[in-house]
Amino acid sequence: MPRNYKRKSSKPPPAEELLHRAVGEVLCRRSSVRKAAEKFKLSLSTVGFYSKRHSTCELLPPAKIKRTQHSTQVFLIEMELELAEYLKTCTLINHRLSPAETRVIALSFATANALKIPPEWTKHGKASEDWLAGFLKCNKS
Repeated sequence: MPRNYKRKSSKPPPAEELLHRAVGEVLCRRSSVRKAAEKFKLSLSTVGFYSKRHSTCELLPPAKIKRTQHSTQVFLIEMELELAEYLKTCTLINHRLSPAETRVIALSFATANALKIPPEWTKHGKASEDWLAGFLKCNKS
């Protein structure tokens, strides 16, 4: 995947509530994937994809249908904002951090929160350069 992903279609993603109801009907075997997609005016492949991801007929929590972060993203959005605020505070106190120090802080923050981290981070003792580039791109100030 390129570093700067550009969405190819201008079609908006499906509404969370409609997707939740369609997947619920498919999982409870009230209707087929095709019928649920037609009923809620959703894509057949979208309903099929999310119904395969969830396997039981239990009540689905709305937040669990769609992911809020990328599959390879290390930090949650809130944690990333917290780390950005910490780094801003360090610069205000006049502790300028080099990129290498920032990467070490990111690793210690991830291990302190018991997050799943890439093996190369522990091998090198700091976060990767690609992670830092993406972090700085998302948190410009």
